[in-house]
Amino acid sequence: MTTPAPEPNRPHLHIAPAEVKLDLIPQDWALTPLRGKRAYTPGWPSSPSSLEEVKREFEEGRATGVGLMTGQWSNEGGLIWVDIDGPKAIPELEERAGGPLDSIFPPTLTISSGKEGRQRMLFSVPSSKIPLLPDKATIKIGVPSFEILWRSRYGALMGPHPDTEGYFTTPHGGFEHAKNPPELPEWLFEEIQKAFPTNKYRKPVTSGLVTQHINISYEEGSVYQQEETIAEARIYLEHLSLDRCSDYEEWLKVGMCLHQIDDTLLPDWIEWSQKADNFEEGACEAKWRSFKRLEGGPSPEGACGLHQLRYKAKEDGYIELGNYVVESPETLAKKAQEYFADKQDPMSEEQTVESVFESILGLPDQGMRDEINERKKRERRPKNPPNNELAEFATEMVIQCGWRYDPRFEVFMFYQRSKGVWRREEYKHEYKHFIQDLFLRERIPLPAGFNNTLINDVVSLTQAYITHTYWDDDDDRLAFTNGVLEVSTGEFLEHSPEHYITWGLDFDYDPHADPGPIIEWLLRTQYGDTDRVQVLRAWLKACLVGQGHEIQRFMEVIGPGGRGKSTFANLCCALVGARNYASTTLNQLEQSRFEVASIKGKRLTLINDSERYGGSAQIFKALTGGDNLRFEEKNKNVGEPFVYTGMVMVCANEPIQTTDNTSGLTRRRLTIEFNRPLYNKNSEAKEMIKVDNGVIKGLWKHCLPGLVNWVLQMTDAEMRQYLLDTYEMVPSLKRVRNEIMLNSNNLVEWLQSEVVFDEKAVTPVGKKIPAAKDAQERYCNSNFHLYASYASYCEDTGSKPVGQKRFIALLLDCTKNQLGTDSVTGFTRLGKPYLKGIALRNSDQKFKSVPTILPENRHQEANGQVSERELGEDRKAS
Repeated sequence: MTTPAPEPNRPHLHIAPAEVKLDLIPQDWALTPLRGKRAYTPGWPSSPSSLEEVKREFEEGRATGVGLMTGQWSNEGGLIWVDIDGPKAIPELEERAGGPLDSIFPPTLTISSGKEGRQRMLFSVPSSKIPLLPDKATIKIGVPSFEILWRSRYGALMGPHPDTEGYFTTPHGGFEHAKNPPELPEWLFEEIQKAFPTNKYRKPVTSGLVTQHINISYEEGSVYQQEETIAEARIYLEHLSLDRCSDYEEWLKVGMCLHQIDDTLLPDWIEWSQKADNFEEGACEAKWRSFKRLEGGPSPEGACGLHQLRYKAKEDGYIELGNYVVESPETLAKKAQEYFADKQDPMSEEQTVESVFESILGLPDQGMRDEINERKKRERRPKNPPNNELAEFATEMVIQCGWRYDPRFEVFMFYQRSKGVWRREEYKHEYKHFIQDLFLRERIPLPAGFNNTLINDVVSLTQAYITHTYWDDDDDRLAFTNGVLEVSTGEFLEHSPEHYITWGLDFDYDPHADPGPIIEWLLRTQYGDTDRVQVLRAWLKACLVGQGHEIQRFMEVIGPGGRGKSTFANLCCALVGARNYASTTLNQLEQSRFEVASIKGKRLTLINDSERYGGSAQIFKALTGGDNLRFEEKNKNVGEPFVYTGMVMVCANEPIQTTDNTSGLTRRRLTIEFNRPLYNKNSEAKEMIKVDNGVIKGLWKHCLPGLVNWVLQMTDAEMRQYLLDTYEMVPSLKRVRNEIMLNSNNLVEWLQSEVVFDEKAVTPVGKKIPAAKDAQERYCNSNFHLYASYASYCEDTGSKPVGQKRFIALLLDCTKNQLGTDSVTGFTRLGKPYLKGIALRNSDQKFKSVPTILPENRHQEANGQVSERELGEDRKAS
């Protein structure tokens, strides 16, 4: 380890957080002014600023800090930053170097931002050791949270930091070390050598003169072509680094390349190999005999040959410019010796040095000169910084503007400061267009302009810097446009992106607001039944707090047109916000595999006009039952499964029909009828509330803050009672449920018409055997066997029966879980199924007068509505 001896009585020159003392900076340093943490001057990676230029930026108010550029900016050597970016790096660094941190790194200028375990140390690299470093901007040696900043990188010296009080020097790392920083420790050179063992990442050290090499094309496979290929291979062999002949793998590959070209190159391989310290006599000949020549000539595809030899030579400094090659001084000296050896006569005065070199090197023709000039022009064109550096520039601005990336669902999230919530990107490539706008409007150094490929690269690179996977779905917080309400405590907080709330309401919170005429309207739709209104109130609160996966109920709003169904549905949508509900149909939900993705994160899913759907309801049951749902978006990878936490509402003129007759759908169903006429004439109807293109309209739009207050005054316990124990709290809704069961389940309809409960009765299930043509029944024993009776009833009523095995399972499920009786059980006798506790009404005269399983429908008024007297009885019972 080489360390300069400390100067005696060296003063300690320190800076406090965010303090700027430009006089402490040496005059010959390559600098760049900073705004925050970011360099902003165009072309700063290749055009550093002087100290005077930095001072001018401060005087004119553009700069807030200054950074030191790393790399080699003079012939005396280079400067390099060693960046420890967290406490995780320290134990492994100490283990590799064999000592504590303060002993493995000599005292030097050390800058810290104030974050735990983070510091940046400055070291020098002498000119003789620069070839030992890879030609990379950032050098990593496999230690976590540790990197070395080398080519055209910068590190902040002084100024403010966006997340801390600012940059400052550590107690033992002041600017007293700035003028003569110590050399990079030797053990770190060794670690870099281990991480980059080959010359692939090192800057080639080339020397020599450009000479013309004239290519003549020969017939393929001819002797002349073979001689030309052998000569070309020898040129490449001359330019290979001697490190390759010492490395066994490289030495072996070079031999395989030469063997593939021609057998005459064995002596050349031996001569080249003899330059290695570990050369062994006879090793080349033995390996040469073991090589196998492949088909494909000197350059077989995917194998060793002339093309690989050329590639290795270029890695080691060989340069080819059209018909010109760079020859080493040794080759030129050899050519000169051959030239002068042929000259027997003394040189005349006219034969100057220029003519001698001209005869050796030759002169290019005019076409070649034009090509060389064109290449020089292209090399002088301005170049953009590397894409990874552009991504670093953009990242800070992207984070400040409020962008994050969720890799679980491959979506960019944007923070809306006016609402205090994070939203998904509104359209495909919104984030990409933001990056493009950033390049156009901000002073990002792009001297060569940009194209679509560069934008895509920067978008991909910035994803890693802005990745975030945690989003707060706490049902105790509600975001309004003027702040965040904690429902349990009533505390009102300011907006903050750190809340990571993904949804919010579209209006201000006003604790003194009144719901206006909304409550009176709800009472009118439910015939003045306050208990039914409480169910609607509990439903509205469940939509706000998002506990659908726990409550596991969906609301079915049914009734004729013009009775308030759509108004109540619009009220629910306006309450949760235009961006926080999804609208779909049962058919689309069950048939489209991408439909579920549009529902994720919504507080409410509205299903319209689904009464005619007659298919399966598997997705619908998972949506309302707290089960995992598959997340898949078009042209994206399948995301992680998710549980839908919102509520589901079905709005239709009549109950939905599905092929699912199990209790799974029935127990989740909460049906509310909207069947009371609200106006005497259609012309009296007014638009109460509506969400039109994301804008809330109607007479009630200013009543929503008051509606929230009314809804939140209901306790969570009351909400759960009205939604989970609905029929105990509101007996009138039990009648509605029974009617729905009869209208949507042919098994319940058959039980109501043909079956009675009797604890002592034992009835065979039987089979569906067609009766004789002259018989009075469709199937044999349809008055005594359950399945025959069921099949006959279904065919008589135009519905489709299920198979016998499924019939038994559905019947037991229906009686126990839907009708609430445990008296019906099944058993077998001699392999034949029987049910106990159930009998067919026509099987015995004594069952003729037994009441039906469900209460009979009561009298209705002429308009089809339940009479006010009976509704009063329901209210009295509740």
